[in-house]
Amino acid sequence: MKTTTSKGQVFEASRALVSVRDSNRLMMDVMDARSISEVAADFEGVETLTQEDAQHVEHAYRGFTELAAISRNDSDGSLRITMKKPKHKEG
Repeated sequence: MKTTTSKGQVFEASRALVSVRDSNRLMMDVMDARSISEVAADFEGVETLTQEDAQHVEHAYRGFTELAAISRNDSDGSLRITMKKPKHKEG
């Protein structure tokens, strides 16, 4: 799936899903050979993630603006990226 950030960066994601246990988290696996810190910078502060599936249907994920985690899968080099929705402060 083609994944585009609100910053205009485009990634090829093998999958993306909202966590069943925590609907405030979105996880995706992307292929990117750059360093983790470079990829992380592309996801910091995004407002929207848009994905286009094989049937050219677009899915928008809004509110997942904070990078929660990023790690590399040693077996295939893909990156697991977890975005989260920020907690609203009371007050």
